[in-house]
Amino acid sequence: MFDKINEGCTYSIDLSGMAVPNKNNIVYSFKNLMKYFRFSGGFNYLEKDGVVKSVYIKDVIYSNPATIVMWSDGTKTVSKVHGEDGYNPEVGLILCVLKKLQGSTHIRDLLHTWVPENAYTDKFVSINTSEARKREKE
Repeated sequence: MFDKINEGCTYSIDLSGMAVPNKNNIVYSFKNLMKYFRFSGGFNYLEKDGVVKSVYIKDVIYSNPATIVMWSDGTKTVSKVHGEDGYNPEVGLILCVLKKLQGSTHIRDLLHTWVPENAYTDKFVSINTSEARKREKE
């Protein structure tokens, strides 16, 4: 799973926090994996049909209000600013990677679960994390 690809390591990322073994059967926790995470490496992700695919970033285009990532498999992922939000290229890149690894719909639903509408306008917002976890599992 951690074979060399495009001058970096291929990362198998499980956002649930499960440990991920590498090719030498060394187990890294999600926290430890993130310590060595590099965008130059490739990524393994699970397709809807259950097939594991490996990709790496070929090109990134920062074109306010959009960030576009071109992948080695010929696909692209777009993250776009909506409404009154300000353009942030770092957030755009991270969101594109998450969308590729976990699927656009899943990431959108996940963010809607954890980020309430009033978080955009109110100075201080707190959420009930146990309720968010329950909604996330539905």
